[in-house]
Amino acid sequence: MNHTNHEMNPHAPLRLLTLDGGGVRGLASLMVLDDLMENIAREEKRLGIRKRDDQTRPKPCDYFDLIGGTSTGGIIAVLLGRLQLDVRKCIEIYTKLAEQIFKRDRSITVGGMKLPTGSTRFSGAVLEKAIKDALKELGHDEDTTMWDDSLFEEIDPLADTKDSIWVDHLNESPTVIRSRTATAATTTAESSLEHSTATVKSTDTAHKPHRASTWKYHSGACVHRRPNRRGCRTLVVSVLKNALGLPRILSTYDPNDRTTCIWQALRATSAAPTFFEEITFGTPKMTYLDGGMGFNNPSAEVAYAAKSIWEGRNIGVIVSVGTGLQTIPSVQKHAAWLPFGLGQDISLASALASMATGTARVDNEMQRMYYDSPTKYYRFDVDTGLADVSLEQWMKEDEMASLTEQYMGDPRQLRHAKRLGELLVQLSALPPKFEVRAEDFKIGMAGADVSAGAFEWHDLDFKTGFALGLRAQGISPEQVPALAALRSTSPSGVPGLAVDTTGVARAVLPVAQDLDRDGRREEARVATCVRADVVCLRMLRTRVPQGRYRVRFIVCFFDTEHTPPVDVVFSAGKPSDTVAFLRRFVDVRISPDIGPVLLQPDAVRVRVGTERWEEKKGRSWVEIEGDEEVQVGLDGALGIVVSRRFEEGVYVGGWSFGGVRLEPVFV
Repeated sequence: MNHTNHEMNPHAPLRLLTLDGGGVRGLASLMVLDDLMENIAREEKRLGIRKRDDQTRPKPCDYFDLIGGTSTGGIIAVLLGRLQLDVRKCIEIYTKLAEQIFKRDRSITVGGMKLPTGSTRFSGAVLEKAIKDALKELGHDEDTTMWDDSLFEEIDPLADTKDSIWVDHLNESPTVIRSRTATAATTTAESSLEHSTATVKSTDTAHKPHRASTWKYHSGACVHRRPNRRGCRTLVVSVLKNALGLPRILSTYDPNDRTTCIWQALRATSAAPTFFEEITFGTPKMTYLDGGMGFNNPSAEVAYAAKSIWEGRNIGVIVSVGTGLQTIPSVQKHAAWLPFGLGQDISLASALASMATGTARVDNEMQRMYYDSPTKYYRFDVDTGLADVSLEQWMKEDEMASLTEQYMGDPRQLRHAKRLGELLVQLSALPPKFEVRAEDFKIGMAGADVSAGAFEWHDLDFKTGFALGLRAQGISPEQVPALAALRSTSPSGVPGLAVDTTGVARAVLPVAQDLDRDGRREEARVATCVRADVVCLRMLRTRVPQGRYRVRFIVCFFDTEHTPPVDVVFSAGKPSDTVAFLRRFVDVRISPDIGPVLLQPDAVRVRVGTERWEEKKGRSWVEIEGDEEVQVGLDGALGIVVSRRFEEGVYVGGWSFGGVRLEPVFV
């Protein structure tokens, strides 16, 4: 099922969404997400990725690779991730669940405190029934499993072992291999070699052990999304009753757990002491408690899970949404009148309980971990009023909505939501091909080489093959290409020819522009090197989607009375200093080679040698392309430099530069 009207980037940096626990205040989390999805749709329309009249709502499962939550956040994570709902539908289901679960409160109020009349205030059976009813309402079986067989498939890691040195022994016992090796080693007599080999083979056949099928551990790395399927991975965080302090992850992608039902996982992550009964299930039987017992903010667990699933893949953004529990706990003044120091013990226990369910500590750790990092960390947490809404007060929906709307309307949050929407669209959309015009380059160390006569701007008309505005009298259109091709001392508007690796030919022209303002891009402005002692053209692009790109430099070579463009180097890569890249002055007498000063060492560099120049000279426009693709990182910065090692008294000419074309490469 296609949830979006455009193609998504399958190799985008990881996008993670984490959802805190907090009872009915999860409604505030959903309202924050609804606002973020609106920002995404608005940005897609601005960029032309989404049609302006398209009113379909973006789904979080299309814009995040992993959604994880604890307690009420776990319920929301499953609705958005495993069941692939949009936020508005999720709000509808969630509010029904909250009313069904919390309307029957089995407690009494004593001294302003709610005390359960039984073991818990609310019924786990009611929670289970509400979840099953929601599943059936959405068209699923009530025992639908967390493992998502429609989205994921397991690929046998042994399928790609044909090149292994052990391929001939995969079905043999190590004992047999050692036995055969030892027997062969003791057979030294030349005359008995054939007999010994036959004996060994016979022994192998007779004593080869039968390997019965046993329980097999399935690595998470062998789980892959099925072709042409949209969706994301989902997890919920719980803890084991007998192993408090350690998270227990229940996910949709664990190949070793294909039996846990959705309702069981949600009961496990919601089994908060005094609120709901604990739940026991699985083989072997294990007892689960609410993940809020230490992991109410699951950001660190979701980030670790992502690193475990996608080893070596960058995390682009982490979005953490809270439920108003950001207060840092403290030990309050105790009741001095209580005997035996009970007042102090009660205050300390209350502080420890708040510490276990609080979220500020994890938020602080995440901010420090990703400070000044390419990974962007966003935290949204309604900071006023929600703490006064108890975890079970489902009837205060209007109050929660008002507080959340007020929070997201704050100028600071408006800016954050807008930036996040732009970032998610940038990371999610398929990287486009793009071009850079020659006139976008800064020419010369101080940007004045054109006015100084080292370079000249030439405007070309693709329709005539000559300079823009030039009309050749008495020449038929059929004669224009032949005449333009005869020119040997200036750039031509006639296309060159390139043949790709598949044998398909294509025309090569400078990056096109609409210079005559006729509404058609059939002209180009190119930079022609006339007489330059210092060759330095540079350009910076930011917000380029992460990935690998094939870079093609568009160049035209022709005769010159000066030194030909041999040893001109075309470079592309990460700038050494993005801020100072365009204005940095390099003293060529100290650093003759400009490229390595401006770009980092892993930049792709292509040199024009004598053979290449002789071969391409006079052939109109050609593409200069390296053997490697350029890698753009999470910061989205790409620097391009055209330079030549400085030599005192040497002046270069005989070439024109028509811009750069970049094409994303998908492996």
